[in-house]
Amino acid sequence: MDYSLIPFLFVLLISFVIGCFFSKSSKKQSDYFLGGRSLGWPLLTMTFAATQIGGGFILGTADAAAEVGPFAILFPLGYCLGFLALGAGFGEKLRCLKLDTASDVFERYYNSILLKKITSILSIVSLTVILVAQAVALKKFLFSMGWADEWIFLLAWSVVILYTTQGGFLAVVWTDTVQAVVMVVMLIVAFFFTMGSAPTDTTTSLTLFSSAQWDLAEPKILGYLLMPFLFIFIEQDMVQRCFAAKSKRDVAIGGLLAALVLFILAIIPVYFGMQASALQIEGEKSSKFMEAVSLLTNKGITACAASAVLLAIISTASSLLSAASSNIAQDFTKNKEKLPIRRTKLITLFTGIIALVGAYTATNVLSCIIVSYELFVACLFVPFVFAVFFRDKCLTLLPAAILSVIFGLSGFVLVKFVSFGMWGELLPICSSALGFGLGYVYVKLRSSNKESLQLAETIE
Repeated sequence: MDYSLIPFLFVLLISFVIGCFFSKSSKKQSDYFLGGRSLGWPLLTMTFAATQIGGGFILGTADAAAEVGPFAILFPLGYCLGFLALGAGFGEKLRCLKLDTASDVFERYYNSILLKKITSILSIVSLTVILVAQAVALKKFLFSMGWADEWIFLLAWSVVILYTTQGGFLAVVWTDTVQAVVMVVMLIVAFFFTMGSAPTDTTTSLTLFSSAQWDLAEPKILGYLLMPFLFIFIEQDMVQRCFAAKSKRDVAIGGLLAALVLFILAIIPVYFGMQASALQIEGEKSSKFMEAVSLLTNKGITACAASAVLLAIISTASSLLSAASSNIAQDFTKNKEKLPIRRTKLITLFTGIIALVGAYTATNVLSCIIVSYELFVACLFVPFVFAVFFRDKCLTLLPAAILSVIFGLSGFVLVKFVSFGMWGELLPICSSALGFGLGYVYVKLRSSNKESLQLAETIE
């Protein structure tokens, strides 16, 4: 038996035990998806960070850095900016809404059940795509470690599904907390251990922006930074955590500390990706991050880095699975009816199985994540954020919200067929803002005309 599998199996066992423990506390749907709205800032900090330090953050960023160099750091920095925004006040506003899902905003403040369902479908699709990307990242990780046996991947993913299904949101948060502490320590240890043995000087690498790298990065540069930043505002698993916070203060502190944690870690996957390029590591099936760590360190450090990646992937996967199933279970019931907890768990189980099937068709982790971000942000960012800030003023602005979704979707489709260079990333959200603005003007003109007619009738 390969003894390097022992830490791997131990992590899975601990996660499963935590899931079983919290299965007893998830007696109703509000506890299963929001943990009784009882999260303090320490738990929020760790679960915020663990949710985003996933396969995309580590493996996807490293792969991108091997291709485009230091520009890949914009992807993790986008997450940092998003958490800064949550901590600076947006998270507090979300907490004040006291809703269950992000889609509830469209029913409560735009008074549209149809728009809520459309929003929920987009959210489910987006989260499921990112969940599939985590499964793909897990397969790449296992292949890189020489654990190519199919049963290992199936076992790992089954444990993720089972502990999320059994324990619900609280199980996810507590496993996030344990996993975040361990993986942060392990990533930092691996980074400092390789500083003296790397073939490419770190300082030179991070300041060398060659024209060749710019040519590769230029069409994607805004997508790397902008999409993660904007997606945090409206992503169901982030919104879910803000709704589950004990108070507004806890959300603010948790968001700011999570931004600090991600900022500290941002350079690590970029560094290893660039070292992979210097070492001429190739191959789509394996992870450039793990290949570089393996070549630059010893077996002990490689095992630490491998455990960190495993923890990152499964923590993000469990959060996405909980968020996607919360949309399915809560946004499509009649008259706010709460589903029995057993049926809710079956929905979570089924969602995890769909992601498992999808893992056998997708290959590029970061591309999958960016596309799902773009779709969701293009359609929903503008009306969602407007509703969070202005709330009851949106009750008459349903036409504006609908036009915003239509224009945003049109812009998203357009940039997939026509190249606009780097600035094409801005077109969908600008189109969405234009649609909202036109709808806003239409509503105000219609309201003004009604007032004029009423005044004329009064005079007569």
